[in-house]
Amino acid sequence: MSSSRHTLRPAHAPQVAYRDPVFLESKVARPLRILGEYLHPLVQLRQEGIGDTIVMFGSARIGSREAAAARLARLKQTRTARRFAKRAARWRCRVITKRPGNSPAASPLGP
Repeated sequence: MSSSRHTLRPAHAPQVAYRDPVFLESKVARPLRILGEYLHPLVQLRQEGIGDTIVMFGSARIGSREAAAARLARLKQTRTARRFAKRAARWRCRVITKRPGNSPAASPLGP
């Protein structure tokens, strides 16, 4: 009776994850791919007798030009809004503190 494990597996049984290219290329399996990008060179370096390494991670994902332009516009609006808020706060402070009969100590915003 010589039967292997492979012949006992039903044809409709799901494939193991590490042999399923659809799963491995899916968004859900991205952490596995990142781990593989770390482990594969580590094993190769160890086989060569290299023990200490520095690993640098980066990303090759580049957004579209339109997305980058939209983000830049939002950042510029935020920066402009903050500058305006600072100027308006300084102006309000000057108006309050320079009103006749109003001492700087009485101002809620200070001098």
